[in-house]
Amino acid sequence: MVPSVEEFEEAIEIQWGSNLTGNELERARQSVQAHFNGLFLIEIQIQPADGELDWSEITQPIPGQDSSNWQVPYDERSVDEPTGRWAFFLHFLDLRRPLSTPLGEKNRCQFIFSHNGYLASETDRTATRPPSW
Repeated sequence: MVPSVEEFEEAIEIQWGSNLTGNELERARQSVQAHFNGLFLIEIQIQPADGELDWSEITQPIPGQDSSNWQVPYDERSVDEPTGRWAFFLHFLDLRRPLSTPLGEKNRCQFIFSHNGYLASETDRTATRPPSW
């Protein structure tokens, strides 16, 4: 995910506070950059479109870690309600490993928006810039 300058500065203030200088500001910048580098925007389609979904059931298991440490979606938003398309953020996704969902493991998300700002279709392995959201 590539934040705007304003979003980046806002994240520093939220995570680290304001009026930072010197080494503390540099540590804050590095930490916030790592935060955004590991952030992915994922789009899914729910069928039926009005179906219920427990978002906490979508995760990527981390071998050797308790499930309470696994990442789950946040800031879920409807992209197109009539078709059941939704998007959410997920941290530290390993694109080589499946996601665990209420319907079982899914080896590839259809669309993954990664920190480099490109929308990647795992089915045809192309990458394009998404429309402004």
